[in-house]
Parts: sequence; C-alpha cells; structure tokens
Amino acid sequence: MGDAGILDGPLESTVPYFLARNTISMIDSFRSREKPFFIWHNFWGPHTPYFVPREFIEMYRDVEIPPWPNFEWESRNIPGPHLANIHPRSEELSWKDWAATLRYYYAFSTLIDSQIGRVMDHLRETGVLESTVVLFTSDHGETLGSHGGMTDKGWHHWEETHRIPFVIRRPGDVPGRRMQELVSLADVYPTILDLAGVTPGSEPVHGRSLLPLTEGRAKSWRDMVVTEFHGVMNQGMTQRTLRWGKIKYGYNCCCEDELYDLEKDPHEMDNRIHDPAYDGILLECRKRLAAWMEQTGDRVEQMYREKVSARHPELAGGREPWLNLSGRP
Repeated sequence: MGDAGILDGPLESTVPYFLARNTISMIDSFRSREKPFFIWHNFWGPHTPYFVPREFIEMYRDVEIPPWPNFEWESRNIPGPHLANIHPRSEELSWKDWAATLRYYYAFSTLIDSQIGRVMDHLRETGVLESTVVLFTSDHGETLGSHGGMTDKGWHHWEETHRIPFVIRRPGDVPGRRMQELVSLADVYPTILDLAGVTPGSEPVHGRSLLPLTEGRAKSWRDMVVTEFHGVMNQGMTQRTLRWGKIKYGYNCCCEDELYDLEKDPHEMDNRIHDPAYDGILLECRKRLAAWMEQTGDRVEQMYREKVSARHPELAGGREPWLNLSGRP
C-alpha cells in the first residue's frame, strides 16, 4: 500500500535503536549522580511509514492474519464523522492488502518492543531496575482497515484507537495482574506525582493517581471515563467519547451522535442513538457528559448543551451537582 517496506540498513540504524541508546546514555548519566531521576521516552512509532529491518518482517512473513470482525462494515454508506478517515482506496483494497500492511505494523511494533527490552535489560544489569518505576502507555491505537477500511486515527469513538495499553511495573517481587477498571492518560501526571511523593499545586488535576488502585487501597473508583478529540492537522472536529461500563456514548459537534452497547455489539457496528430501548441510557450518558464538561471547564459545554437539549430539554442549562465524577467517596 506504499507505506511499508524493508529498511536498507542494520538494526543499529533504526530510530527506535537510536532512541533506546539515548535513553540508556541518560540512565548512566543520572545513575552516576546517585540521585532520583525521571526520563520520558517517546518512540514515536509505530506510526507510518512501517519500515523495518528484514529480520523483523520475516517473523510475520507466513503468519495468517484473520480479517477484523467489522472489516465488512459499510463505512461509506453509514453517515458520521468517520467518513473523513476512510482510506481513499478502500473500495479496491482487499483484506489481503490490509494483512500485508499489518505484518509490517506488527514487525515495527516488535522492533520497538525489542528496544524496550534493551532499556529494561540495562536497568537490570546496572542494578537500577529495583529502584525504578516503569510506566508504559500510548497516545492512541490504530484502525488499519477496521470498520470497513478506516485508516489512521480520530473522527470516531471506536475501541480500535481509544483502548490502549497501560502497564505499570513497580520495584519488588510483585506478581503481575490485569485490571478492568477504567483509567485515562490524565491519570499519568497525578500517578507520577504520587510516586515521587509530591503534592499537586493549586491548579485542578483532572486525573487521579493509580497507586491506590494498583495497591488495592482504593475504596471506590470511577465508573466512567471521557476522551477528547479536537481534530488533526488543523482539520477541526470536536468530539467527546464517554465510556460508562459497557456503554459508549459519542458526541459529535457537526453530525449525529453515537451510542454503542459493547456487551451486545463489541465491534461497534450498530449505532443505538435512535433506539427507543436505549432512551434512558442515552439521557444518563448525556447528563454525565454535561456534568463532566462543567466540572472540567470544557469550553464546548454550552455548544453541547444546545445540541442535545433538542431531544433532552432538561440539559439546556444548569449544573449537575448530583454526580460525583472523581470516583472518590
């Protein structure tokens, strides 16, 4: 598809290798000072173009990749903001074409993973790992042909880009476990402050430290989380995605809103926004989003209220003080 290929050069010539080497150098510099340090490492990838050394693509050369469950979704025949993100050649691309690109995407991800391993090995070999917290996450996922030929990110509310990895490794012999609670990238900042023993300043912090949750000390936790989207490359599109349990509500400023029941429709192909059976759930979602907007000072709150009040006049204005969005008792 023109955005992937084999890199003509050794592993040491790749950007991920260079970035890992730079971080290792920083670790050694800070370690020599015998003081606590903080390093933020951004691999940038696996964004396109997916160019990797031959050894990494060979790992996936003969791997069979099944189609996404929503690959046949009729993306162009269904109205919505996602129309801005359909691959321009989606009609002529078969799953075989997408699978070929996916092999390079997986190879690129594996290349990055190998360099994460280099950094972790260096921390371990120098004796620093057992006094270091490692937090791994991403800014977004990828569509790569899902939902009927989508590409890149944004202009939709789907799990393909919104559900991302979030891993915390603490020092000590602590067994790993998978948690189902809803967390947000907004939680990174207060978590790091908590780890450092620093109290946030007077400015409001919208996230919440994850330490009580991971340590089993949280008496309660949030039951919803909101994602914001404002467009890409000066192409504006204000969206808010509210995930509440297995329900996902998507506010679109320019067109029809979306509502998905992830328990019945895990691949988000059936918009229930006009389904009478979901009227009560939709109202609750809209109340919750309005309350979140008010509590976080969202600048599009009034525009949002004006839109949804056509169907739910009770949301035309006013506060929603009854809802505790923090998850705190």
